[in-house]
Amino acid sequence: MKLRTTATILGMALALAACGSAPQTVSRNAAPEEVAAFETPPLRIASYHVSVPRSLAATEAESFFPSADIVWKGDPAGDRHQQVAAIFEDGIRRSAALMGDGRPVDVRIEVQRFHGVTDRTRYSVGGRHEVDFSLAATDAETGEVVVPAHDVSVWLKSLAGKRAIESDQKGITQKVRVTDFIARALYEELTGQEAPEGTMPVVVQTETVEAEGAL
Repeated sequence: MKLRTTATILGMALALAACGSAPQTVSRNAAPEEVAAFETPPLRIASYHVSVPRSLAATEAESFFPSADIVWKGDPAGDRHQQVAAIFEDGIRRSAALMGDGRPVDVRIEVQRFHGVTDRTRYSVGGRHEVDFSLAATDAETGEVVVPAHDVSVWLKSLAGKRAIESDQKGITQKVRVTDFIARALYEELTGQEAPEGTMPVVVQTETVEAEGAL
């Protein structure tokens, strides 16, 4: 299903409806003329850089909606900033695998907020994963701006209770669902086309260097 795109930021409405049941959605903060300028040209990702600033506050709190920039329980306890960067890196590589030929671009992503659901929320009432990031792309050879820097907000309804447990048992973990969702969001944001049905392709990577690399 294509992610819905608008020209407004979800803002406070996201927080107020964090446990709602609406479908996944995407919101882009860009002027109409900028949107038209970067939705059409076919692109090929030549390289990427993902940044998750250390200034973003992370929390391990188990309240229903913790007050922090990074809330993530889909990986074992550890460096949440690095874990979020790895999810975006995997997502951009998956989306790149389906983009085919086009103008080679360098993609830069900066995560602004990554608010997953806590275990307390996921295994009870459920909620939704809310992610904000900035995205830009420049020509890999000339440095010309191809996709102007702009903010994107995406969210995905989480599974809840028994459904979450059953999904884990099938190997469709919270991380699997969120990574696939991020891959779809990036694909649609860069191509202006509907993401293909089914799971985005898994790209095997043998080396990771600070969520930056060439494709």
